[in-house]
Amino acid sequence: MTHPREDRDILNLDTMQPNVTYLSLKDGRILNQASHRDELHQLSIRHLDVNAKGTVALGFQYQGDIWDQVPLVALSRLEHPELDYLSMPDDIRIRFKQYCGSVCFDKSGDILAISTPRGGLVAYWHVDTKTFLGVENCRDVCGLVATSNAHEFLLTSGTGAQLKSNPVQNTSKMVKNHTNIQWDNHFRHINI
Repeated sequence: MTHPREDRDILNLDTMQPNVTYLSLKDGRILNQASHRDELHQLSIRHLDVNAKGTVALGFQYQGDIWDQVPLVALSRLEHPELDYLSMPDDIRIRFKQYCGSVCFDKSGDILAISTPRGGLVAYWHVDTKTFLGVENCRDVCGLVATSNAHEFLLTSGTGAQLKSNPVQNTSKMVKNHTNIQWDNHFRHINI
C-alpha cells in the first residue's frame, strides 16, 4: 500500500504479503498460490516473465535494510508454485542494491536475464539447471527483450546505449549509443 500523494511512501511495510497467484482465465478462481517465508514479507514481487514451458521468472525489490541478505530472483510453475530462489555470487547480489528492474526469458526459454539499473548490470541464469552464468555491465541498464536468436537479448540503458548480449556464447556488442536519448525501464518487441 502506498500513500496516494506523498512520493508513494509505503504504508504497510510490516504487513506486506507478496505472493504469486495463478488464476483461471475461465472463471477467475485461484488455481494455486505461493508466498515468501514470513521473514521475507518485505520482498515485493516487482516484475515477471513466463517462458513457453510455463516457468514464471520473478524479480524482487526488497523493502528492508540494504545490508540484509535476501534472494532477489525466483522461479515458479503452476503445478509447483513454491518459489524456487536462484542463487548468485554475493558480490553480484550486493551490486543489485536490493532491486530488480526487468525480467526476460530468451527466445528458447532456457536463459533468464534480470536487469538492475541501480547496480548497472544484467545477470543471467540457465533456467533448467538454475546455474548462474554471469553478468553484462552497463550503466543504468534496465530494458530487456529477447531477440529472434536463441540466448540473445537486446539491452537498453538510461544513458542511450543499446547492446546485444549472448551470455551462452559470452558475447556482447554495442548496437547504438544514442547520447541524446534516455531509454525507459521497460520495452517490448512488437511484431507488425
